[in-house]
Amino acid sequence: QFGRELLEQSCKLYQSKKIQVFVREKSSFEFLSEEFQNVEVSLVPDIALMIDGTGYSKAVEERDGLFLCLRNDSERTLTNEKLDIILTKSEQYFGSNITEGDTHRYNDDVDDDTFKYVEPLLETIGTKRMMVTDRLHGMIFAAITNTPCIVITSKSPKVKGVYQWIKHLPYIKLVEDLEDLD
Repeated sequence: QFGRELLEQSCKLYQSKKIQVFVREKSSFEFLSEEFQNVEVSLVPDIALMIDGTGYSKAVEERDGLFLCLRNDSERTLTNEKLDIILTKSEQYFGSNITEGDTHRYNDDVDDDTFKYVEPLLETIGTKRMMVTDRLHGMIFAAITNTPCIVITSKSPKVKGVYQWIKHLPYIKLVEDLEDLD
């Protein structure tokens, strides 16, 4: 009920101004186009896809190990059983040469230069032979650093939606069923 009321208030507010909204995936585009009648909605790529990551991308023969970047917060949708499958497969192919990390900042200490947080991630991801992630920006950072990546879908449509912008990249693969992880 609260969500519906908030949506109605937002619709009234947005319609009282001349507003243009930019969204990065089709499901949000369709939702906003339907709910916000007099608002101009545009579908655009996630802005992180504009980062030139080639400077962080090592040559294939210089790359080593796996970067495992999975949600570990309240929005995690992987069950412990599925997480075990991912960890077992990862160890099967990479042994102990697995680095775990995250794209999310778990603090509110934000300043104007957020790239100083992103840059070390790009440096790490660009040195890995492969990445496995269920994070939207994990997928994007793999794409811009030319890092082979298996993207595991979650309940949220945003990962699958943004994948549509990069699905032409042969080194980024979306996996909806862990049976296809190999």
